[in-house]
Amino acid sequence: EEIRAAGYAALWARGRRPTVGDRVRIVRGDGQGSEATVVQDYRDSEPYKLSGGGSSGSWYKESAVQRLPLHEGLKAAGFALQEVVAVGFSRSEIEQAGYTLQDVKAAFSCVEAKEAMGYSCKEAKEAGYTLLEIKAAGYTLEEVSDAGYTLTEVKEAGYTLEEIRAAGYAALWARGRRPTVGDRVRIVRGDGQGSEATVVQDYRDSEPYKLSGGGSSGSWYKESAVQRLPLHEGLKAAGFAL
Repeated sequence: EEIRAAGYAALWARGRRPTVGDRVRIVRGDGQGSEATVVQDYRDSEPYKLSGGGSSGSWYKESAVQRLPLHEGLKAAGFALQEVVAVGFSRSEIEQAGYTLQDVKAAFSCVEAKEAMGYSCKEAKEAGYTLLEIKAAGYTLEEVSDAGYTLTEVKEAGYTLEEIRAAGYAALWARGRRPTVGDRVRIVRGDGQGSEATVVQDYRDSEPYKLSGGGSSGSWYKESAVQRLPLHEGLKAAGFAL
């Protein structure tokens, strides 16, 4: 907070040459485009020895490196993510500093991540928050559907059938995402055509699906060979009581 209040970002941008301990971006020579740390500075025509990035032990001219903007050095300097968010660095600056989705999960609850970082439901899922945490954070069922959760997962997170129906989830389900692991599907081409099965593997390639049940017989299936069951046809498989 003191650093930001002092206008240190502006001072940093216009300020001194890089020296030992500074994080820099290599703009010429070995490792161009990567980031490294200055470990030696002899203040001659090729003053810099670097560590990390693609530096590979070379010596660098002063014109071959650029000191990173202040916000990009925050994580390397050891500032906690809570501090960085609290003083108002933007999400793009935080990401440029190298803080990851996993850093966010370690620092914040799902509710806080949504409020502080503006994370979407998909990003919250990618960060590793559970669907129970995502539900508590107030994401809508439409967002949950778009994030790729299965009907079984939605039920296990405590959403009621009444909530699912009220949210128009049947329509979302019908128009929505491609099938993935856990979804009930109907085989429309290939072994077991006409039967129903469950997706157990999804490699997202030309034949992504391994199925269980129905007449699938261990084959791999193209995306065009299966259709996700309409919402109502998956209710029993998801465990909803009659």
